[in-house]
Amino acid sequence: MYAGEVIGLGDMMYNMDHFHAIDELPKDDDLILIDIAIDTGHQVSAATFLAFGFTRKRNVILLDTFYYSPENKVIKKAPSELSKDLKEWMGKIQHIYNRHFDQQTIDSAEGALRNQFFKDYGVRLHPVVKKKKIDMIDNVQDLLAQGRFFVLKTAANEIFLTEHKKYQWDADTLQSDVPKVIKIDDHTCDAFQYYVQDNLRKLGLKY
Repeated sequence: MYAGEVIGLGDMMYNMDHFHAIDELPKDDDLILIDIAIDTGHQVSAATFLAFGFTRKRNVILLDTFYYSPENKVIKKAPSELSKDLKEWMGKIQHIYNRHFDQQTIDSAEGALRNQFFKDYGVRLHPVVKKKKIDMIDNVQDLLAQGRFFVLKTAANEIFLTEHKKYQWDADTLQSDVPKVIKIDDHTCDAFQYYVQDNLRKLGLKY
């Protein structure tokens, strides 16, 4: 904001040059732990699980993306099925990287999967304390601008990059007090915001 007006937003959300694609984990920056972030909408919209590696140099690496869309499916997945998907996906991630899961973040508005996962496996997913959308996006941009975010180049992670390339502000709301984003194909974008919001202190974005 400057002189009461929104400036510098444009329509596109992120500078994709800040999403550093890498072929493999760095040899000089050990993986310490793994966080996950979840955005779901099993009946009408996609569900995504993101695995983020946190390194000794306090960098963040997107390790893997799970993505399920119910679009054009007559029979949608139930929370019990997504719960099984999540457990199997987490098991795969832990087998590959052999690291401890730290924060396990989920959209605070999603109660079905959270309750189902606890019922099935006794694990309490952590509902993120959401802030205004523009503030959560600002936190992500802060991490990106510091050059600390990397994406493993895998087929599974392509959807993450694709959604972020398309992620943009609704131009009709830029002059309002609460600018809005276009809510289409934004599930990995939301999950990324939840991850950063739920790990601000660890990421050095809150003191």
